[in-house]
Parts: sequence; structure tokens; C-alpha cells
Amino acid sequence: DFQNSLSNKTIEYLAGGLALTTGLDGKVRQLISDNDCGYLYSDQSASSYRNLLLEILADRQTLERRKKAARKLYQEQFRAESVYGDFKDYLFEVVVAHRRV
Repeated sequence: DFQNSLSNKTIEYLAGGLALTTGLDGKVRQLISDNDCGYLYSDQSASSYRNLLLEILADRQTLERRKKAARKLYQEQFRAESVYGDFKDYLFEVVVAHRRV
């Protein structure tokens, strides 16, 4: 089920402003695709990943842009202050709705 969830490590990488890489299908691939915060490769072979790393080394400008996108994504969607603030608001709404019943 790891492909259908985001690990803490993935979120820690985003917090550190690191561009993600994956050859797997699932949530991480979708996150990278939707936010341009990393790189995708088509299969899980060592040569495919090696080629991706060479591509990254050859285009540092794209790497820097994707690293910034990773950090921005973390700030907007995963930062504790945002997540817990939204969760607190949600719980408050549940309590208020329950009191009306």
C-alpha cells in the first residue's frame, strides 16, 4: 500500500527543498506530476535511474526550479502549522454541528 500513500520521508524531503525522484506508480508520482517538484523515470532499472541522474546533472537550472517547487509544496500543504490549523478548524466545525443536533 506504500504506493497509495505519502511516507514521512517524502514529506521530509519536500521540507528540505529536495526534488523527488520515482519510478513507481502511485501518490508520489502524482505529487511530482501535479507540482513539478521532481523527476519521473519509466522503469525501475539501474540504467534508467542512472540516465535520469545524468539528465539532472546536465540541467541544474531545472533542478533548482524543482527544488523550489518542492519547498513551496511543503510550505503550502504539509507544514505542521497549516495541517494542524486546518484540522483544528475541522474539529471545531464537527463539535458545533454536533451541538445543533
